[in-house]
Amino acid sequence: MENSISNSSDSAYPGPSWSRRDVFIIAAIFLLSLLVYNVNMRVIGATDTYPARYIPFSIVRHHTLFMENVADVAAQGNSSPYYLFQNEMGRTISFYPVVTPIVVSPLYVPVVAWLDKAGWTKQRLDYIARLMEKAAASLLASISVCLMYLLLRRSLKISTALLLTIAYAFGTNTWVIGSQALWQHGTAELLLICCLLLITRPFTEARGYGVGVLCALVAFNRPPDVLFVAAFMFYGFWWAGRRMPWMIVGALAAFIPLAAYNVMAAGSLAGAYATAASRPFFEHSILPGIAGLLVSPGRGLFVFTPFLLFLLFGAKRLWDEFRRHPLAIALCVGILLQILMYAKVDWRAGWSWGPRYLTDMVPILIWMLVPVVAGLSRVSRAVFITLVGVSIAIQTVGAFWYNNRSDVRIFEIASEPDTWKAVWNVRNTPFFFELQHPMAARDLLFKNISGNIDRISIGNREVTETPSGPEITVEGWALSGDASPAAVNVMLLPADGVKWTAPNHTFEYPQGRTDALFMRPDVNATRHTSVPAGWRVTLWTGRLAPGDYQLQLCAIDPQGGEFRPVVQKPFRILPPRGAVSVGDE
Repeated sequence: MENSISNSSDSAYPGPSWSRRDVFIIAAIFLLSLLVYNVNMRVIGATDTYPARYIPFSIVRHHTLFMENVADVAAQGNSSPYYLFQNEMGRTISFYPVVTPIVVSPLYVPVVAWLDKAGWTKQRLDYIARLMEKAAASLLASISVCLMYLLLRRSLKISTALLLTIAYAFGTNTWVIGSQALWQHGTAELLLICCLLLITRPFTEARGYGVGVLCALVAFNRPPDVLFVAAFMFYGFWWAGRRMPWMIVGALAAFIPLAAYNVMAAGSLAGAYATAASRPFFEHSILPGIAGLLVSPGRGLFVFTPFLLFLLFGAKRLWDEFRRHPLAIALCVGILLQILMYAKVDWRAGWSWGPRYLTDMVPILIWMLVPVVAGLSRVSRAVFITLVGVSIAIQTVGAFWYNNRSDVRIFEIASEPDTWKAVWNVRNTPFFFELQHPMAARDLLFKNISGNIDRISIGNREVTETPSGPEITVEGWALSGDASPAAVNVMLLPADGVKWTAPNHTFEYPQGRTDALFMRPDVNATRHTSVPAGWRVTLWTGRLAPGDYQLQLCAIDPQGGEFRPVVQKPFRILPPRGAVSVGDE
């Protein structure tokens, strides 16, 4: 007979009773999770994750959270990357919180040592950074899966705890969001599970201090999760009693350095996030937002994770089980408030898989399923297992096929009142729509993206420098293996790093992008291919200050993925009276 989640008088929850079998299971699910999360060999992120991808290199090598040393690569072909932010001191910082890159930075020590020995190039840094982002994200997610099993085993027999652990690992956005890139969500899930592990045991000074530290990290990692922090701290008054100061001291230990960084670097306790406060984020209707978050074909939590419907079907049992426990009640309130908050914003959550905004609450929802699943009849359990299988199938599509094409459809209508139609169109359901094309590229596998910048010209004159003002034509070639790249991008950047024209604003450096490649017989002959490889773009040099610059060529694999740096070529902008230096015509 499985334990009730509420049958302990000291703490609200019973203690663990481990066996060697549990140790074997934990090792097995860790290795299985790590394998499954990495087998697709690609990063599924967005521009939001670029700072977390590169900041660890800055932390380990330069001992700073500032990003000047990695900003050019972090720009990833964007002339004005919103996720890089300049403070009033002229330092480059991340728009997003820095908890995640801090947490994973120890993993980067060996690769930074290798780069020091092999040599730092943009191409090498870019490739290693992608590998490390994938490895770090999948490791955090795999650890959270193991800790979830430990949490569930306190109340469930092995088979049921393992079932819910598998559901968490492979049937939720823990897979396609948490484990695939350094989103804030993967770290949030890990931190929240750690909070639950500590706070559902009898209070000790060490546990109280640990919960305080974790609560501060949760709040600074992803500010909307402060609602869950409030729930934990509220319950702390019952849990800790007169020893509540231990939680407060722990919270301050993490709060003070993170708050100091945010205030020093961005001038606000909320960090660079504060710059978004003036944007009209909370302008949408709340009831359609709730419906969209929960049941829309494009983003609905119960659509992408249907086994969570048992939270609704088992609502009476949940109420009977949780009504005596302040922690469960407080967390339910936190979940409801977070849903209400996200309902007021654009709940489509950008280019991502499924209900990304609700990913952080998944560990809490799994924990709340314990009394429901523990009491299922044989038939109901079979239905639950079936829905877990459906959820895993949906996440499998995301892991292996998703490449943003469904997002293009979901966001295709920008004007009111039809903005939301596409996300409610069943034909745009991502796990059906994405199956209409081949699997996404496994772009972490080594594929030689090569190319060159052959000629820079003004009119019919080849140049290496010019005063600011003229339009230059840049020509060259690029190949992805022996195939044509999907597109190429050329940017004209300062040779010594990206400069900023004013606080909180990134200067839009000239860039040209094209997917109209043409045949280059000379390249075909030397590279033994028969595909279009030539490209030509034009860049306007107006408003550029005099100085040394470099043209940076990036290309993207024909099956998708991200732009990858290929080659750089120096170029100079002369003072206004400088003459154009003409090369061979």
